[in-house]
Amino acid sequence: VCKNLASSAMDFSAHFAQPSLPERLRQLATLAEDAGVLASDVYGSAPKLQAFEGEVAELLGKQEGAFFITGTLAQRAALHAHLTLFGSPDSRVFLHPTSHLVHHDCLRDGEAQAKRARTEAEQRLPSFTCELVGQFSQAMCAKDCVGLIRQGDVVVVELPQRCNGGRTMAWEDLQQLSSEARRVGARLHMDGARLWEVQPYYDRPLHDICALFDSVYVSFYKGLGGMSGAMLCSDAATMAGSRDFRTRLGGSVMALAPIWLDAREQFQSCMQEGFSMRFKKLQEVVRALSADSAIRSIMCFEPAEPQACLIHVYLSGTQTKLDAAHAQVKQATGRTLWNSLRGCGYQVPARAASADGATEQTYFEWNMGPANSKIPTADFVEAWQAFARALAEEP
Repeated sequence: VCKNLASSAMDFSAHFAQPSLPERLRQLATLAEDAGVLASDVYGSAPKLQAFEGEVAELLGKQEGAFFITGTLAQRAALHAHLTLFGSPDSRVFLHPTSHLVHHDCLRDGEAQAKRARTEAEQRLPSFTCELVGQFSQAMCAKDCVGLIRQGDVVVVELPQRCNGGRTMAWEDLQQLSSEARRVGARLHMDGARLWEVQPYYDRPLHDICALFDSVYVSFYKGLGGMSGAMLCSDAATMAGSRDFRTRLGGSVMALAPIWLDAREQFQSCMQEGFSMRFKKLQEVVRALSADSAIRSIMCFEPAEPQACLIHVYLSGTQTKLDAAHAQVKQATGRTLWNSLRGCGYQVPARAASADGATEQTYFEWNMGPANSKIPTADFVEAWQAFARALAEEP
């Protein structure tokens, strides 16, 4: 397949080098001892956990923070708190049709998911009156909401939008939407599961981005590599309401350790390294792959240029042929190019047609992290050249 590639194994899709579970637990035991955390929290109450919540809240420019075991729980608690404190029986929740709160899964079949988005929203968020705004294949825009939102409504903005390969709202649109929400008395909530990974695109401090929002949720495993966990940050009143709904929704567990300890470790480590290097590396590799005619004939990106530290890669061909060519490359070179193909996604205009004129496509999600960002760009190009040759040989 490729004579120039060494036979040593290399995973181009692994953005983190994950230790085994026993090794990670040993690391956590050492971490707890070094930090002087010798007893678990009790229902989320522990001085060092509260210090961690304050550390994240301060970074994001918010008054308070609260640790949640999952992001879905954190966001539902936030919506309940906003509507209880500031809403009315007629208040609505505005969401993009790709929202994680609607689908609770990644992009699979975009056309089918777009058609059932409203039904999914009604079924998954029965406590709220939901309005879906914007186009499924595009980032949310201010014009999607301006003129529609009113006092007491909540607008949820995902930065960046995972189902769209990391597409994200333009800065000017964010400013306009934030201004309009405040003018009419609506609340603006950020689904910031991948906020860390989009910050280099905006090239602004995190607290400046978060200042446009009334509440912000962040994840500790997406982009940070933590075991689990999330944080919700907002003003004191909203956080008091969110903590109350954390309990009501079944999220007040007896002990959050060692999850919060692992989250703090990954958070502090990644904040020291920053995400600009990851973003620049992904930009560099996307440009290099797009410049190669053989690779370009079987691959395109959504969006065409990265807007975060993740992107969707669309490949031309049936999943059977793609998997067969991938298996050939892995066997011959030890190179793994993706961990799983996820489905047809949605229409990407730049996609290539196969030799028989068909336009079958399958995509995978590609995240750039501390592990795969260390791989030389030339190795990415060589591996994908090998894949293009293997795919051409498939019957």
